[in-house]
Amino acid sequence: MDFFSTGVEKDKLSKTDCHECLFDLYLAIIRAGPGTSHYEVLEKIGECIDMDNYLKNLKGEKLQQMASAVKEHKYTKESMEMEDYASLMNSYMSRIPSTFTDDREDIRDPEVWAVFLDLYLFYLLHTKDVPDELHEALKYCGNTFWYLYDRNPYKGFPDTKVLGQHMQKMAAFILSPEFPRGRQLEVATDYVEYMAQIEGDTLVEVWPDMMALFKALSLCKKANEMSKMIRGFRYLFDKLDDKAIQKNPKIFQLWAETVTEVVEKIENFRLLDDVVPRMISDMDDKYKPAK
Repeated sequence: MDFFSTGVEKDKLSKTDCHECLFDLYLAIIRAGPGTSHYEVLEKIGECIDMDNYLKNLKGEKLQQMASAVKEHKYTKESMEMEDYASLMNSYMSRIPSTFTDDREDIRDPEVWAVFLDLYLFYLLHTKDVPDELHEALKYCGNTFWYLYDRNPYKGFPDTKVLGQHMQKMAAFILSPEFPRGRQLEVATDYVEYMAQIEGDTLVEVWPDMMALFKALSLCKKANEMSKMIRGFRYLFDKLDDKAIQKNPKIFQLWAETVTEVVEKIENFRLLDDVVPRMISDMDDKYKPAK
């Protein structure tokens, strides 16, 4: 790394050229499936010629390249016990997302937010591809974005199409035959709870997707394991604006159709004990139908 720093000082290389070269190297190391020694190299790159500032200001195509590299990240256990390897990964893995998220001032920029939200979901969905022992490390990576957006990356996100897609991906993940294993149930429950905190006009827009997710979870064969997840939907009507149902009566209609189907088909009705009554109570406070 001294070569690059010295080169810049002597004007042999521009700082921009050095940053581009180091960035390509950084991505290559991530894609190679970095071991513990590779992580040390990544940290050295970040310390070189203001590279840390370069990484945390990535935008557009460069930020997309970083996200793509992270998704290609491989995990190859080194010559040590899995418990020891997992412990090291718990420490090392979250350093990568931290390099391009720490101290950013543009996290609410729609383009940046969309990339980060995509990575947030990725770190949950990716648990199906790694040993259970690495689920904790992936959770730490996801928490990078959780903290970044005041403990809920979904709340306030403006693109309702993306939000709907995330709900569909979440349903597919939870309904997959392999779910749940390792830390998946615990972490997925948190994600669903954060989705259910979407509010206002955004909730109105994603209401069909929200109802589809509620129905899918309530009627799946593993519903008894997901009582806490299902309870996360009980405050949905409280998240709507006061006049939302009057302006959008289809909200009530779709809710009534969904709950009716769930009540008729659910195997364990007690799962809804704390959900449907609360929905009805909040809906009654919000909705005064025309006489």
